[in-house]
Amino acid sequence: MSGSAASSLAGLEPAFRACAGELGLWSAARLFVNAAWDAGGAAAVTALDEDLGGDYPVLETVAQRALAMQRAVPPPGLAALMALCADLRRVVVVGIEADVLGPLADRLPAAIDIQALVDATFPVDAARLAASWLPRVRLTDVGAFHRAAGGRSALVTCLYGSDDYTAVVAPAWLRAHSPDIRLLFRNLVGVNLAGPRMSAYPRWLGETATSDFTDLVVAT
Repeated sequence: MSGSAASSLAGLEPAFRACAGELGLWSAARLFVNAAWDAGGAAAVTALDEDLGGDYPVLETVAQRALAMQRAVPPPGLAALMALCADLRRVVVVGIEADVLGPLADRLPAAIDIQALVDATFPVDAARLAASWLPRVRLTDVGAFHRAAGGRSALVTCLYGSDDYTAVVAPAWLRAHSPDIRLLFRNLVGVNLAGPRMSAYPRWLGETATSDFTDLVVAT
């Protein structure tokens, strides 16, 4: 691959931020990394990582996974999450990640009410976002999501890596989770997209205790 082709993937931060706002950091990173891989393989992924990875450690994690696998990064495996949600009435996903919310919307029975609490880390057009998911997924907020609570309800969020004690989460989780919320939902589920906790500082994200969750699943 020529140097000019690799450098053409640089300077994409505005587009990446817009994409991350609507799809989620992990989903946007996988989209960009896979596009780079298809365009120019390892050289293009490395160029993208060098351009954006320092500011967006989730993208760096996805890029390093592609380089280690020497192929595009596949969608997360969600069999364990689907099994947890199969007999529920309501599922509230905290922080939109299209790679997780989309399969939930597609695969769970239509009788299960799915709601999504938008993370406001990046600017997003709320009307366009709602149009992307309605009618299957309804958008909610920190003032209303608790109305979906109950003995057959789950609160689900994505983890961007974890260790035995700490998980990296979207900031929306830090606003939504509290001791009383733990009592309202049957399951509080963390879906680990990234595996081990990233070594880089989790910029744009937050950290919480793994004990926040009743269930931790790895998306493999």
